[in-house]
Amino acid sequence: MCVSVRQLLLALLLLLLLSLATTLSTDTEKMDTMELIETHGFVSQQHQVITEDGYVLTLHRIMRQSGPRRPPVLLQHGILCSSACWVLRGTQKELAIMLVEAGYDVWLGNVRGNTYCKSHLRLDNTMEKFWNYSFHEMGNYDVPAMIDYILAESGQDQLFYVGHSMGTTMFYVMCACRPQYNAKVRAMFSLAPVAFMSQLPPLFKLLARYYEQILNLLTQHRIYEVVPTEPWLSSIEANLCRDGSPFQTFCVEIAFAIIGRDYTQFNKSMLPMIVEHMSSTNPRTLAHYGQLINSGRFQWYNWGPEENLAVYGSREPPDYDLSLITAPVSLHYSTNDPLSFEKDVKNLAARLPNVIGVFKVPNEHFNHIDFLLGTDADSLLYKDIVHLMKKL
Repeated sequence: MCVSVRQLLLALLLLLLLSLATTLSTDTEKMDTMELIETHGFVSQQHQVITEDGYVLTLHRIMRQSGPRRPPVLLQHGILCSSACWVLRGTQKELAIMLVEAGYDVWLGNVRGNTYCKSHLRLDNTMEKFWNYSFHEMGNYDVPAMIDYILAESGQDQLFYVGHSMGTTMFYVMCACRPQYNAKVRAMFSLAPVAFMSQLPPLFKLLARYYEQILNLLTQHRIYEVVPTEPWLSSIEANLCRDGSPFQTFCVEIAFAIIGRDYTQFNKSMLPMIVEHMSSTNPRTLAHYGQLINSGRFQWYNWGPEENLAVYGSREPPDYDLSLITAPVSLHYSTNDPLSFEKDVKNLAARLPNVIGVFKVPNEHFNHIDFLLGTDADSLLYKDIVHLMKKL
């Protein structure tokens, strides 16, 4: 077999990157959520929760040995994230740590299919059926299972819920489909709310337009995970994006094309840490968001006219009934977030019956990921959330 010079150079480059992957990664980048929590000086616990449909979820709890005891708080990550996203920076400025310091019983959620939730009582995660869900099932099964478990463990009858991005979508699904859970939520803090999606980056609109074709193509080739997170691949991607790499600017621009441009709050030195702790998602979850974009409605999954008729009794999927979400909701958004556009947040606020506040982050550059990793997120956002939580 004849090997071209180009192929040889590419192979050598790959070998170089693989070798760098084993030498440049820091110990912190390879830590799991429990280890990251312990770097803050707290004791962590890991709990397993079984959903009604058999998925095994992992919850992480941050323990404080002394001080005031306040109600439990569930922090729920968004798409491509895990519980680690709430404790990545290793500083006392993170919301999870600020809540622990304020005396709250802090729990970090994980949903089916992410880094910590690849198990099922009957299904293997290499099977298509394991991945046959969207954020609907996460809201209808995962979040209720976590809430029930936390309340049982803490001996409380209510908790606070803080969601980011898809973590907010799941909450709205839960309360619309299982209204009884409204009474179990003392208040919900919605960071970068996602329900209606009218203003999006061009790439998202393009993917949404062709979501059916993309979903069918991936399914035909038995690709059930999007953004796979094998350790060796994550290490290569992290090294390409770290300080000193000629590719770091490219990594930053890719991120900004999705989450909104913000050089003031985004610490590019965090990129390797972010990449190493990304979680995969599945095509059907992306397809469900694609349907919301195309329809302009916050609706159940669209299986197609014939199957919709069998599942819903109509050829069109129903809208989620937002009037059933009676738990107090505090909405927090920014004007530089293309995934949670101001018009869409106000549309959502107008339909929710118990909104206790709609708050714009006072920084015009604040983007979608800044709600988790913004340099000044503590002073621009978190301190107000903690203050409001204490009043409720």
